[in-house]
Amino acid sequence: TAFMNSEVPANKYSIIIFPNLYAIQSKEASHKENPIRDKYGRKLRVGFVYGGSDHSEMTTMEYAMHSDLICFVSDSFFTRRRDILSNHHRIHRILLDEIHSSENQSLYRKKLRTFLHYLDPYKDSIEIATVTATPNYGVEPTHKIHYTEPIKPFHINVSHDFNKTIEKAKEVIRRGEEYVLIGGN
Repeated sequence: TAFMNSEVPANKYSIIIFPNLYAIQSKEASHKENPIRDKYGRKLRVGFVYGGSDHSEMTTMEYAMHSDLICFVSDSFFTRRRDILSNHHRIHRILLDEIHSSENQSLYRKKLRTFLHYLDPYKDSIEIATVTATPNYGVEPTHKIHYTEPIKPFHINVSHDFNKTIEKAKEVIRRGEEYVLIGGN
């Protein structure tokens, strides 16, 4: 993302907060294969902090001394929030990634219910942004994408019967129509 590739001033670091373990582990695996670089092509020093990670026992300040970007899973950030925010003058930016997931998961992960409130006191001194791919009800989006071409209408079928779904796909394809099949397994 552009956030990850952005330049970090000297003696500062940026933070990305991921909503769950899968999201941060996926980004960590991607970083190992294709290291994150700034706009000048320099490899950023990136740390990944979550339960079970190689760095989960390091203090946040140890991490900050050796990182341009620290990625936390939300629970790890929440647990370390006092340590992190006590040194807020060193934080350049914070990005809360997939914020819709945090909101959805707050039903069963109580720590996430008031997560944003912990950052409110720092919003004047730290750039704080949220990213979502799913619009949140009642919240006006910051940016909207306007299409110049009309969007072709389509229909979404949801099925739990694999065999029936495959037969439906074959039928539609035989008629020469477009068909997209998405599966969770």
